[in-house]
Amino acid sequence: MDLPLEQFEESLDRVNRVLNHLTQVFLVRRGLSMPRYRILRYLQSRAEVNMSEMQGSLLVSGSTLTELVDGLVRSGLVLRVRDQGDRRMVYLRLTGDGREAYREVLAFRCDRLKEVLAGDDTGLDGINALLNSVYAGLKQQTAGPGEKIDDQPGKERCDKNFEC
Repeated sequence: MDLPLEQFEESLDRVNRVLNHLTQVFLVRRGLSMPRYRILRYLQSRAEVNMSEMQGSLLVSGSTLTELVDGLVRSGLVLRVRDQGDRRMVYLRLTGDGREAYREVLAFRCDRLKEVLAGDDTGLDGINALLNSVYAGLKQQTAGPGEKIDDQPGKERCDKNFEC
């Protein structure tokens, strides 16, 4: 296989894992989880969706999806709407707050990606150094009150936190 391509794929995978980790920290502070964010993301581009359609698309069990949606409904981010023609059909729709929550998380993720892409070294050899630098800065931004931050990111730290 092509070694530079393998290294690039590995770097992309690492970016994805770091981004997902930082997103999870961001979501927890807002009372959300990654599975609930995925539901918001799925609903944001659709007017109304029934549970069966969403279940098939997100590949989760019906009971898990119901539990996740129940939490989003309680939070005021999603509405259940009955079909007026067939009262047995229930559709899901984002509320204004749900759209705002989705946009907030998406903006956070896009900002983190912009930071990665703004690095001076775009070569494959510099990606890991760039990722470590970005990770250190982002970790400081998402740190909780009193949380100790290690300003010297390195491979050991990556291995421990992200199983690179």
